Amino acid sequence: METKQNANPTIRRNTGLSHVRAISCIAVVILHTFFACFSFVGKDTIQYRSAVLIRNLMFWSVPCFVMVTGALLLDPSRNISYKKVFGKYIPRMLAALVVFSALFLLVDIGFGFTSWSRDTVPEFFKSLLTGQGQWSHMWYLYTMIGLYLIMPVLHAFVRVSDRKALGALTLIFFIFLSVVPILSTVTDLPFGIYIPVITIYPLYLVLGRFLVTDGLQTEETSGEKQKGRGRRTGLFSCLIVAFAIGISICTLIYLHKDNAMLREMVTDYSFPIIVLGAVGVFGLTESLGGHNKVLEFIDKHAFGIYLIHMVPLKILAVKKLFNPFDVGVWFVFVVAVGIFLISLLITYLLRLLPIVRKLL
Repeated sequence: METKQNANPTIRRNTGLSHVRAISCIAVVILHTFFACFSFVGKDTIQYRSAVLIRNLMFWSVPCFVMVTGALLLDPSRNISYKKVFGKYIPRMLAALVVFSALFLLVDIGFGFTSWSRDTVPEFFKSLLTGQGQWSHMWYLYTMIGLYLIMPVLHAFVRVSDRKALGALTLIFFIFLSVVPILSTVTDLPFGIYIPVITIYPLYLVLGRFLVTDGLQTEETSGEKQKGRGRRTGLFSCLIVAFAIGISICTLIYLHKDNAMLREMVTDYSFPIIVLGAVGVFGLTESLGGHNKVLEFIDKHAFGIYLIHMVPLKILAVKKLFNPFDVGVWFVFVVAVGIFLISLLITYLLRLLPIVRKLL
């Protein structure tokens, strides 16, 4: 199996991306679990600061989700046209948005988070249109719809570009969508030159494709190939360590000094340290390849887990069923595992229904 896998870069690449998406899904659940548990402890406690730090160390997860999308859909061998975008990708996101927003409204009413009134339906459609609903994690679906709209344009560029041109675009996006905004915030000086792209997420799309292109480069000999893989592994590992150290230092500083500006930067996906951390996790996980049935099973259910996991978390946080910190900070991880398994089970059962399987 190992020989066959190494002989086919596409198999190695796709299983690697499956692993990236799976661990990103796990990290998102951990991130949101710690965030949901903030209300159980005071802001001046060690438990709260520890929870904030752990949450911030998971901020690479959503960027990695987007990078997987870029790695897959910006593949030059794929046909990514506006006909396909409007016929397949966007309808799926819109359907999931409407269906699960309606289900979440029923959850809110059923658990007493909100009450039914004559304004409920108009407010539902208003929140659906504006993206200002109470279930904040749904922002990801709105973002994906926007990214799908520019996907054919980016794909056309990638298809006719060599690795140097793709690397140049990646570097330009990183500078103007990540570094420049941070410098502008810190110095309070606006920069006259800017790239007219609304968010950081196109960078993550291009980064994902750039990194798998690097992984598919072949060396002349097996020895050189092994050395190249070792260098990439070392580089990505260093990026992960730098991310962990950088985020930890920044988090501890803003918690100690109550620095609102630094807090906003550290929790923004455009923060350069988060970009580098996402590159490290994505690159290291994807490059390892291999097969892991557990991670690949999680990957198949990742979208459903992402949508559903906020339901038990909201019930726990709003109803205050119990305080995980009464046991210890470590017990929040146990809660996260429970939330993850519940969400996985619900997703698995829902996917047994053919109609729902098309959404998830």
